[in-house]
Amino acid sequence: MSNYLSRILRSTTGCHGLTSIDALTTELAEAAFPNIRRERLIPGDTVWGIEAQ
Repeated sequence: MSNYLSRILRSTTGCHGLTSIDALTTELAEAAFPNIRRERLIPGDTVWGIEAQ
């Protein structure tokens, strides 16, 4: 394993994954963002773009 990859993997130790897109959308709505738009940035993947106003 390269030193670079080793550093990257060690830097994420103890980190938690992001919440689901549905949970995040709900949290934004509860925080008074009435207009929430989400778009899958990579078809078939879990990468999302979110716009909240």
